[in-house]
Amino acid sequence: MTVSEPARAATTIDSAPAARRTGSLFLAAPGLLAAAAIAGCATTAPQHEASHWTPQPASVEELQAIAAITATGRAIHRQDQFVWHASDAYVVATHHRPAPPGSSYAVTERDGHVRVSFLAEEHGRLRVRGDVEMGRSAPEVTLDPVREPDEGERVQVRARETALAAAPNVCEGPRNTVVLPVEGGALDVFVLAASSNPAVVPVGGHARVRVSADGATVLELEPYSKACISFDTREQDGAHGTRTAALMATLVLSNLPSPTHVYTSLTYPWPIMLASDTHLWEVADGRIVAVEPSSKDGGKPSTP
Repeated sequence: MTVSEPARAATTIDSAPAARRTGSLFLAAPGLLAAAAIAGCATTAPQHEASHWTPQPASVEELQAIAAITATGRAIHRQDQFVWHASDAYVVATHHRPAPPGSSYAVTERDGHVRVSFLAEEHGRLRVRGDVEMGRSAPEVTLDPVREPDEGERVQVRARETALAAAPNVCEGPRNTVVLPVEGGALDVFVLAASSNPAVVPVGGHARVRVSADGATVLELEPYSKACISFDTREQDGAHGTRTAALMATLVLSNLPSPTHVYTSLTYPWPIMLASDTHLWEVADGRIVAVEPSSKDGGKPSTP
């Protein structure tokens, strides 16, 4: 699947390690919604006088960009889901055998058919240790298939290695990768900060690394935040009768949400509210809308 996205400015990252930072939560008491201070992607909220900052509606050009960003985010989530379920099936089939050093995976899709392959370096050569066919029913696992990795799989493994080496691990934890082709033959590798706890949501620490068609050369690095940003929803759930209603963060590298915000909104059950210098965006269930002021209901959306 090829998903093209309008160019967004690539930004270099300071090589100094970023401090782990926890974002803010929207809290809802029974029958009441109360907003916490905005934080997250920036150390503080945008410096506006509260009475003078008014979120703007999305322009036609921004809506077009949002449509492409949304498509990319959904494609990231789709591939990530395939790899997640394939990994579970593969681990069960191997009786939870530890993966050898240098293990990786590749996703092959042809004519709507998806195969996730798990590979590892053995004695200096790349070997396919398992294929998982993702059909409409349960995944079908073939261990140690009698075949060599094809060139597309070798390129994906190389692209993941190149991207992981290029993108700083600002969250200092495990990371997942999704590889999507782009026009011109290059590959976009989305490096995703991961969390093993479903109550802890990593919203920052993600990046896009564009690599050459052979997977060996970094062409562009685009971080989606300046620091590691995570939301621990356990910190507020149940406190004084409140529950987490939404996650809030401030955009500082762009006025638009990123594809990883769309991906996160499909992975976790909480909407994400993102404030920039000019907009207030709501990202929920794989959709991005610009929240506009309204005297009747406090806000109305602009949708692509």
